[in-house]
Amino acid sequence: MSREPRWRRYLRFFGRDVNADIADELRFHLQQRIAQYESEGLTRADAERAARERLGDLASVEQELRQHDEALARRGRWFERLAVLGTDLRFMLRALRRSPSFALIAIVTLAVGIGLSTAVYTVADSILLRPLPVREQDKLVLLWGETRVGRFGDLPLDYPEARQFARQTRALQQVAFVTYEGAWPVPVRLHDQLVRMRRALVSGNFFDVLGARPLLGRTLKPGDDIVGAAPVIVLSYAGWQRAFSGDSSIVGQRFQNQLDGVTYTIVGVMPPGIEYPAATDFWSAVVPARTPPGTDSTIAGLRLLGRLSPGASLSVARQEATAMFRSLRVYSRFPDVRGVAEPLLGVVLGDTRPAILIFLIATALILLITCVNVGTLLLVRGLVRAREIAVRAALGASRARIIGQLGLENALLALGAGILGVLLAAATVRLFLAFAPTAVPRLDEVSSNAQALVAGIAVTSLTMLLFGLA
Repeated sequence: MSREPRWRRYLRFFGRDVNADIADELRFHLQQRIAQYESEGLTRADAERAARERLGDLASVEQELRQHDEALARRGRWFERLAVLGTDLRFMLRALRRSPSFALIAIVTLAVGIGLSTAVYTVADSILLRPLPVREQDKLVLLWGETRVGRFGDLPLDYPEARQFARQTRALQQVAFVTYEGAWPVPVRLHDQLVRMRRALVSGNFFDVLGARPLLGRTLKPGDDIVGAAPVIVLSYAGWQRAFSGDSSIVGQRFQNQLDGVTYTIVGVMPPGIEYPAATDFWSAVVPARTPPGTDSTIAGLRLLGRLSPGASLSVARQEATAMFRSLRVYSRFPDVRGVAEPLLGVVLGDTRPAILIFLIATALILLITCVNVGTLLLVRGLVRAREIAVRAALGASRARIIGQLGLENALLALGAGILGVLLAAATVRLFLAFAPTAVPRLDEVSSNAQALVAGIAVTSLTMLLFGLA
């Protein structure tokens, strides 16, 4: 068995050769055992056989030692890289301290771009892009009547007409009723305090048609929407937070409507996003509210909320609504009357959609401007530092080391800008919520968007990397 020179293991300039080290070590111990047995009087063959029996399975020992040495080598390489990283980090911090104006401008520019774009996208995502918390929102439609010349833009139905349409329609598999005037403020007494809450009157199957599940308690049921039924209400998320501070034990509590003196029992709370009619604080059943026991009041002023039947379309629902309105005697004096069928989401968003789309486009422009500005700063800084980089390369710094240091410098700037951008985005969203008009829909769903923040930081960081290494 040949012996390799020992000095080989001490003159390795390209890292340890783990396999060679293990082979040397096992060869040394084997030769020592052979020599020991030969000194005890054994022949060379017997000594070698006895040594191998004493040392055991050399292949298994070699494999175990290889795994151990490779783990040590990997640990050593990690410690070496951490040491290099620490050296580069200290060097980059000194470089940034030498040019504080550049660092400040770059961090503030990035933070403004990240923060504002994240805030705007957060609002747009919560209001426009995020689906409503209902089942198959694209199948939910609202129906009402109007005249073609625009003299009357919201022609309602009375209760018998609405029920007749619900029985006869083929385009809609489910139909609920909503008072066309929307949510109206009513004074209610809560714990000896008089507050104004906006009430919407709906049919008992309103939430069934929506396919919405309550956050607490239950929703209205058809049994709640009959004459003489116990007066119950369901709170919206915004009303629950504003009037009751999000009290989780609210189900079962009561409050009094000061207009009619009726005491209502709270049976449920809906999740954020259920916001039709707009700005509703609570829903109650339309029949008990409009037809008290012992009266013959006629329920009028209803819109229809429907769920499209399989295979039906908006145009079919619109044709049925038009035929129904033209058959009603009360609208016979309007020869141009027609039915209107609009998706629920479009009605909920209303006039806010164009404005938010503009802000969403502005988000992309803000991010683009930020990237251009930061890229320009980095290119100028690169020209200024060209002599420094050339000197470092002449002194022996490798291209990979220089690129790594430049990338680390950009990462430090991106980290500072990211932290500042998070704070700016959170403050901007809170400012928007504080001053946004109540007519803006789905405000209770607006919250900081982590995906938008990560995307903004990723785009600006990539820009910094590309321009910083240019």
